[in-house]
Amino acid sequence: MALKLNLNTRDLEFDNSMHLKIANKTEDVQQRLILKTELMKGEWFLDKNEGIPWKEIFSETGEDQIRMAKTAIRDMLNNDKGVIEIKELNIYQDLTKNSLNINFKVIATDENEYTIEVSKRG
Repeated sequence: MALKLNLNTRDLEFDNSMHLKIANKTEDVQQRLILKTELMKGEWFLDKNEGIPWKEIFSETGEDQIRMAKTAIRDMLNNDKGVIEIKELNIYQDLTKNSLNINFKVIATDENEYTIEVSKRG
């Protein structure tokens, strides 16, 4: 069980009675994978080893940057308790915005396929 987040603002969501909303299984999987993809290594105070080494990735360029990002994201997905299989993982550089556009498809333990898209700026 997880609290539901608004994935545009990253704020907690409340119902009409101002009670915190609970994420259903689909929302839980989606928001967990998005947040884990965005988390910079060392950013979470409870576990400084958790996260993607975004500083190191954005210090690289070209194919080295893409290769390093793919490795880190693949490791994160393989270590996620809810992911059974990675079906697809694509990363594209947007040099005009200094960002990486990341999209992946996974099969989760609930046997559903999830497509996640994240844009990470350097």
